[in-house]
Amino acid sequence: MHLTRPLQARREKILAGLLFASLLVALVNTLAAWRRTAILEAAWKRNPDELSAQWAARQIEAFGARPAAIALLLSHRNPNAIWFDYRLHYLILPRNFDLFWDVLPQNANRRFAFLITYGAAQAQPLPHGWRLVGRAQRASLSVSSSYGNLRRHEQRPPGFFSASLAACLGLVSLMVLVIGGWCALRAVSPARVMATWWGELAIAHLVGTAMLTCGCSPIAFIAQHFALWEGYVGLVSGVLLSWAGSHIFLRGRQEAAVLQRETAFPHFPQERVLSVIAWGVLGIAFCVTVWQGLALGIDWDGYSIWQLKAKAFVTQGGSLSVLHDSYHFFYAHLDYPLLVPIQTWWTCAHAGSYSELWVQGIGLLFTMDILALFADFCLRVVGRTPAVVGCALLLAMPVFSHMALSGFADIPLAAYLIAVGVGGTLTLWGERGALWVTGWLLAGLVLTKNEGLAAVLAMLLAFLYSTRGRLRLKRQGLALWLSFLLLAYLPWALMKHRWQLTSDLFVPGVLQRATSQTLPHLLYILSEWIFHLLRFGPWYPAWGLLGVWIGLGLFCCGGHVRETARLFGLMGLLLLTFDSGVYLITPHDLHWHIATSMDRLLLQVVPLLLLAAFAACFGNWRHDPLS
Repeated sequence: MHLTRPLQARREKILAGLLFASLLVALVNTLAAWRRTAILEAAWKRNPDELSAQWAARQIEAFGARPAAIALLLSHRNPNAIWFDYRLHYLILPRNFDLFWDVLPQNANRRFAFLITYGAAQAQPLPHGWRLVGRAQRASLSVSSSYGNLRRHEQRPPGFFSASLAACLGLVSLMVLVIGGWCALRAVSPARVMATWWGELAIAHLVGTAMLTCGCSPIAFIAQHFALWEGYVGLVSGVLLSWAGSHIFLRGRQEAAVLQRETAFPHFPQERVLSVIAWGVLGIAFCVTVWQGLALGIDWDGYSIWQLKAKAFVTQGGSLSVLHDSYHFFYAHLDYPLLVPIQTWWTCAHAGSYSELWVQGIGLLFTMDILALFADFCLRVVGRTPAVVGCALLLAMPVFSHMALSGFADIPLAAYLIAVGVGGTLTLWGERGALWVTGWLLAGLVLTKNEGLAAVLAMLLAFLYSTRGRLRLKRQGLALWLSFLLLAYLPWALMKHRWQLTSDLFVPGVLQRATSQTLPHLLYILSEWIFHLLRFGPWYPAWGLLGVWIGLGLFCCGGHVRETARLFGLMGLLLLTFDSGVYLITPHDLHWHIATSMDRLLLQVVPLLLLAAFAACFGNWRHDPLS
């Protein structure tokens, strides 16, 4: 292998040393994450609040309580009372309960069949008309004396055949998404869009999920009901739209031939050793990620927001009633987009029942999408060894491994964000079909989280900057992508308006409060971003040497790097700027808001920023696409 532009000896040694140091720090952080998981797993299994919530849910299931026949009595003296309320809502779905504090209303035994008391509420004398059925560490269950025919239903686990059939059907549903996305890719480009087959599969999964959400959502919103046939109609419609739209919209457009970019492979000192170490760290990080997910299950936002909606869709037969039940689910951010819940519903509906294993499997699939896209693009521009090292550094980050199987929507958003960045770069290079594929990816991005709106704006601004002097490409990209965004987000926006679903950020007086202390808050927010990036590890969130790579990438970004690193870097930095603006106008306590969200917001842009840094530090082309 020959270098087109040989690295200077000093730069070569610095980069090789930094790669070795990054892998060493990543390995230490991964081992620390393994130790942290073991401690958290032991604490979780002995957690009296979790054990009590699980016990109460099993009792309600065994007695076959009706959905509206349960009351929950909490006490203000318990600091975890709200957590118990949220957790129990998730566990007993499709059933629901009414919440009371300290005192039950009169004639409650006539309105409700079951009463769950938690914590200090158990110390109160049992009201007249109730009899105790059972008690856990911090919860007890009572039944109304007027409730007759109290029977426990024996719960049998599914047999091997039914479990195997459910697993096969769930896997088939995921394959359908990938096949649908692959058909859409072939409709716009007979040749492969990505450099590798596994990169193509990752893009196919993201495009298929976006088509599923865009296609079935309008039908479901009209019918007030999700059904599998709506999903299949959405996938078929997405493929047909890709075929027809690409032939009409792109007719007469002079597509560039597939460019033969010859990647420069820098010869690092002991490159083989570096590659072996990177594969080892990647394997260890993957094992820790899977074990962490299986040991700890889904986390707070998973069971209180994203997968709560998914479980409601599955257990309530596809009904959308949870989205306008703000009385019971006021905390569930009902205004958030539905791509993640719809993906879970799609798979669980095929499998026949809701299972957290499917939630975590889908999260792992999105994680593999990120790694596949990162490695695929690295192979185009920086070579095999930096690609493997980059994947190892990403997966070894404790935040990355924790969020992968937690049921959150941040990993899917990160997957769509890096895919949009790659699609935008391929569009600039003139790759056939990249313009249309990026439209589907933008549609998926805007339907993943509310932050997707800011991410889309960041992408469009970075694209406008990168297409200076290329008026025709700029017009085509904006026209097509804005059409996709309108197609994707308009139905959801109309439903939010109809059901009066508003964000908790937009409350009266928020801008006045933001302008009163703008400069102090802005300085505090910037210091927190820097502080987070400098938290190398091993304690959570432990970003490793990410901050060093970003700084080095900014230093190296120039000359031959061109639009690749600049587009990625602009997208990431603009999105962090928009996130900082959200912190400025937040109605919540700023310190609390940053402490509970900054690691997740940084996680969303980490793959993009690391890819930009690697492209800036290692990238070389024999033929510049724009020259």
